[in-house]
Amino acid sequence: MAVRPLPWATGAGTLEIDSVMASKGKGRTGQRPSLNVFAGTGPSRHSPRCCAACIPPLLALCPCARTARPQIPATPADSYTRARRIELIALFGLLTCFTPIGIDLYLPALPTVAREFHAPIAAIEHSLATFFLGLAVGQAVVGPLSDRFGRRMPIIAGLALYVVGSAGCALAQGPLMLDVARFVQACGSCAGTVLARACVRDLFRPSEAARIFAQMLLILSVSPLFAPFVGGWMLVITGWRSLFWLQA
Repeated sequence: MAVRPLPWATGAGTLEIDSVMASKGKGRTGQRPSLNVFAGTGPSRHSPRCCAACIPPLLALCPCARTARPQIPATPADSYTRARRIELIALFGLLTCFTPIGIDLYLPALPTVAREFHAPIAAIEHSLATFFLGLAVGQAVVGPLSDRFGRRMPIIAGLALYVVGSAGCALAQGPLMLDVARFVQACGSCAGTVLARACVRDLFRPSEAARIFAQMLLILSVSPLFAPFVGGWMLVITGWRSLFWLQA
């Protein structure tokens, strides 16, 4: 085959491909082509750019095929043991449970709270709408804060707000105070929901993150099932205020 100049060589560099092809009628098999790089008098400047000039069947012989492959960056989770991974997945799953527990645990107590406050049940149901409003506002705030100050401090601050809001709900003396406390509780609960997923993205590879999100979803799906059931039993035994003390 003809010798053609290398596009990346600066001197007398050439690319020589020797191939013995099968001759007609003799059934002779061809030899494997060989790739020889000569840089003449100067040093070889074989770079990944030469891959565009290599013949596709010979790419396996090209040094660029070994040196130009993209390397997957290491993540902190690569050094974790199996027990540590399970611990983190369980922790992140529990952080996402604060929001559904805050929504569903006190639902059986709405008529009881309305009777104690001598208010229509529609006024007590406003506390549920206030909780969703707090979720919307909190998620818009906690994301930028976590990017600015890291994940640890916003999670701690969110848990503190959740505790304060739950205690305020337990001590509420009227519908308005209950609505304010529910707003604070929602702002704190959304920190766990948002930042648990952000921590998974920070610690694990994208290929592992999808599986971990599915495992966290299994933990999250349990809380809406059992929260009203537990809340109904606690309402009968200890009263509606104990539902919020339990969350605190």
